[in-house]
Amino acid sequence: STHFAIPELDRLFPKPAQKMPMIELISSGPGAGKTSLIYYIIAVAILPATYSSTPIGGQSSAVVVLDADNRFRVERLVEVMASYISSRLAAAGIPQQQKTDGMRDLIHACLAHVHIFRLQSMRSLLATLKSLPEYLESRTAHRSAHRRLHSIFLDSASAF
Repeated sequence: STHFAIPELDRLFPKPAQKMPMIELISSGPGAGKTSLIYYIIAVAILPATYSSTPIGGQSSAVVVLDADNRFRVERLVEVMASYISSRLAAAGIPQQQKTDGMRDLIHACLAHVHIFRLQSMRSLLATLKSLPEYLESRTAHRSAHRRLHSIFLDSASAF
């Protein structure tokens, strides 16, 4: 696989003893669950640790989606988030009515921490990567500056 050195991204991530992990999801065909896994990871990353005083395991982070295929669907992410919250609350024995009260507002607020960039070319991908640190650290461009960056997703790396 091809790797691009983007020094500006180094300051977004803590300096670990070793390189930050990169995971590539591939399959022999569609329907293997790659996209569903990505939506799940994003949901857990942006949701809070608790909802209605019940632990749900969210990370209260921000994510970046570099959408080269123009296939990322916020509607699907909302479905995954609602299902995830409901299943966590059901496991804690919370009644159905309490599960839905405020869930819509919570999901809406969390979506502000998903930064989607629709890419048109390799040039736009590289320019976006180069400008990410300045964008993510800006306190006026978005509401995620106070959150740690959980992940950067590129779908699909082979688009260009």
